Amino acid sequence: AWCVAVLARDGDVAALGIDIEEDSPLPSDLLHEICTPAEIARIGRADMAAAKRIFCAKEAAFKAQYPLTKTLFGFDRLDVTLRANGSAFDAEFTQDTERFRRGDKLPGRIVSVADHLVSAVAIGQIDRKGA
Repeated sequence: AWCVAVLARDGDVAALGIDIEEDSPLPSDLLHEICTPAEIARIGRADMAAAKRIFCAKEAAFKAQYPLTKTLFGFDRLDVTLRANGSAFDAEFTQDTERFRRGDKLPGRIVSVADHLVSAVAIGQIDRKGA
């Protein structure tokens, strides 16, 4: 079992989202449920390790936006672009979602620690977008 604690000054962030997943490839039968066609095109159909990073990124972005929007949605609401060799990402809204508009991006980070992927998104107080 894992436990994570994150502290931030109230004025620095509006919301935080963290996800921890086993650092293993995404099961191939989940690829089309988790990833959009654009994501699959960017990472290649057979790259299940990158697909798992996309899953982890979407989970962190969802957890960050939820306290602000109280909106539940599916994996297709966010399109993730992995950057910096998979250690950073942008989660872009594919449609308007309460306080966010289509095209708004939530940047985040992913690291591998002790055979687990840890992803995080911090949403800025002022512009409500990722910081």
